Amino acid sequence: MCIVPPAVVIASAKPYPGRPLLCRKCTCDILSYDGRPVKTTAFIHPQCLACPARQDDSAGETARRRCAVGKVVAALSMSLDGFVADEYDSVAPLFGWYQNGDVEVPSADPRWTFHMTEASARFLRRALTECGALICGRRLFDRTDGWGGRHPLGCPVFVVSHSIPAGWPRGGSATTFYPDPMAALDAARAEAGDRIVGVSTPTLTRLYLDAGLLDELTVSLVPVLLGEGVGFFDTLTVAPIHLSDPQIIAGSGVTHLTYQVMR
Repeated sequence: MCIVPPAVVIASAKPYPGRPLLCRKCTCDILSYDGRPVKTTAFIHPQCLACPARQDDSAGETARRRCAVGKVVAALSMSLDGFVADEYDSVAPLFGWYQNGDVEVPSADPRWTFHMTEASARFLRRALTECGALICGRRLFDRTDGWGGRHPLGCPVFVVSHSIPAGWPRGGSATTFYPDPMAALDAARAEAGDRIVGVSTPTLTRLYLDAGLLDELTVSLVPVLLGEGVGFFDTLTVAPIHLSDPQIIAGSGVTHLTYQVMR
């Protein structure tokens, strides 16, 4: 069940009167989505990571909470030296694998069809079939013009932004704007249900990693050295973060590495 209407709105995360905005382990927050109070289920703020209330939680309760919603998965293409865009903010050197093969993979939007190797096609089909919501930042949204109102994955998009850009809302577009990244994640999880919530920008990936909210990390590793650009993991504030051994899909010009985040 969706708690956010499909039209483009800006929602505010405001604590219920008289109660502080704390993590889900410290209190039961009540936030407002488009004027409607909603009890949150996805909040663990970085300042609450050491909260004693979280330390007392049983493994069983934690497992039940995680099973109630789908995975939160960050997936980006990255150069061998750790950049997700070059110094000019271009991802072109990292996206060649989308069009370097003979296997046709239609996206959810007829404007985009990919041609890749069978291995990469197998990897991409998972995202196309399992992603129930996508979170991105304003920078990516502006660079793509919001994908024209419909993302290639075909799922609702939740944009972290303090303002609504000119030309939005657009009719028929399931794009929603949130000033607070934690509120965006909570709404995306409610929309996705038991499907994947995708995270498509490095800043939000680092934020959710720091907060202990990311379940899975996928790096499509491209054999190129960019030298400088937009780094993926250069400003983590909670470290070390341990990952599982990767599941590996070797494509042409890319190796897809999927890690589970260890807790």
